[in-house]
Amino acid sequence: MIFFITTNAQSEYCEIPGKTIHWVADYCMYQAETDDFLDEKVQACFEKNQGYKVKDICENKRKYKMKICAHLSGMGYFNSNAEICFKDIEFLPPTVKNDGI
Repeated sequence: MIFFITTNAQSEYCEIPGKTIHWVADYCMYQAETDDFLDEKVQACFEKNQGYKVKDICENKRKYKMKICAHLSGMGYFNSNAEICFKDIEFLPPTVKNDGI
């Protein structure tokens, strides 16, 4: 029984903090270039990316962190290098950092 609990606890760990829904929200706000979650462009993006349905798993957090990093590096941030952004453990977009909007 102890082995089972330990195995489950380890499988839930993710190096990317926060909830996937928050990563999707931040991604969509970066795409729309606004901090207004209720903006129609943000809502369309959030729906397209199934923000309320996407599973809160590490792979999804990695996916949306990389999407945000690619967007920001395309704008010249992080020396235009998405990998630098992605590997930066201190980089957390606002919604993720605040655990919600």
